[in-house]
Amino acid sequence: LACCEVPPAPMAHRLRHIAASALGRRTAPAVLMAAGAAGFSSGLACCEVPKPRVFGGKIDLYNGVVVDHKTLPPTLSEFKDTMEASLDQWRKEGRNGVWMHIPIEHVEYVPVATKQYGFDFHHAEPGYVMLVKWIGNGPSTIPANASHTVGVGAFVLNDKGEMLAVREKSGPAAQLKTLWKVPTGLIDLGEEVHEAAAREVREETGIDAEFEGISSIRMAHGGPKVLGGKSNVYFTVRMKAKNTDIVACASEIAEAKWMKVEDFLAQPKPPAGTLYHEISRIATMDAPIAAKKFPLWTTVHRPGGFNWLYFVPGSKHPDVAKNPEYFEKKIM
Repeated sequence: LACCEVPPAPMAHRLRHIAASALGRRTAPAVLMAAGAAGFSSGLACCEVPKPRVFGGKIDLYNGVVVDHKTLPPTLSEFKDTMEASLDQWRKEGRNGVWMHIPIEHVEYVPVATKQYGFDFHHAEPGYVMLVKWIGNGPSTIPANASHTVGVGAFVLNDKGEMLAVREKSGPAAQLKTLWKVPTGLIDLGEEVHEAAAREVREETGIDAEFEGISSIRMAHGGPKVLGGKSNVYFTVRMKAKNTDIVACASEIAEAKWMKVEDFLAQPKPPAGTLYHEISRIATMDAPIAAKKFPLWTTVHRPGGFNWLYFVPGSKHPDVAKNPEYFEKKIM
């Protein structure tokens, strides 16, 4: 008999007869009770429908669901069943947004989640795609993907007052064959501004440089289409060289050298008075923006316990009052 089948009357009678003959009248009720527990009586216990499985994960600080990708089922059919049960339960619980990280090994789940269940793309990184769906009341408050890229350029001086300049092999600056520029690059995830500047200088020229301060911050909009047209924040920092022997990166840099600041500023491009010429001119001045490490009062979503603050202390700042040369010092 199947688990949920109730035996017909003749078979039930036969079972009672066998139990009574084999074990005696006194033990037959116990046998029948055991048989009932195994599914041979009414069958009600074993016929209970199991609770539908839902995706594992956690509830975020905004009453949204963050699905743990490690709990995704192994097959597409199970994924569909679990998705329906999960969405139904989350709606009953009054949840808002749903974040679903789908690793590349389950890429076949993406068209199902988007076309069949209304998820949308939020962002993608190597190895996974993040999908989102709003199931709350009112308009969606799910934040958009990152809107900016962040870059840094390093104005590096040696003990002779010369600055480090490079000519690139590729990219926009390389189109101007004679253009000398400072080492630049994008800041990596989890990297501080001064750390990125030191890394870029070292990678492009082999020079180890010490951070002194930020000289300017530039905002630009309408970036490359391959980067989603994102806006860009660009920091220019002042640095002091620790060594002077240049080893240019063969894959990125056509040439690197030390040159006089006045010669760098006298280049025909960018013309005097335009943005990037002004950025370079300002970088020749003492950097007014300092950097200092501060402890956090909470480490929620901020591992490490510390963040760097870049700031202009001002004349009333206690460090300035105690030390008039504050702006010329490296503050770490």
